[in-house]
Amino acid sequence: MKEKAKEKAKESKEMESSPLKPATVKKVLKHFLEKETQIEDDAVIQFQKSFTEMTRWVAIEAEKFAKYRGGKRITKDDIRDAVKVHLGGGQQ
Repeated sequence: MKEKAKEKAKESKEMESSPLKPATVKKVLKHFLEKETQIEDDAVIQFQKSFTEMTRWVAIEAEKFAKYRGGKRITKDDIRDAVKVHLGGGQQ
């Protein structure tokens, strides 16, 4: 029982550090899903964690690309290339 309480506390702390609130995440998910599809609260939290982590990876990689070019501004090409590195694709 104590383990579950510790896990909930950890999740709560992680959610506080995320720029996206659970309600926003749920709204975004609902946009892409069929109306009758329901989303568990734990699924929203997991998506929030995953999205935040992927965004952090892409941002850090894009910053590296910008610095490599000698720039201080991240461009759309830096983002596209960072997505390719981490997700194997991206929009052209």
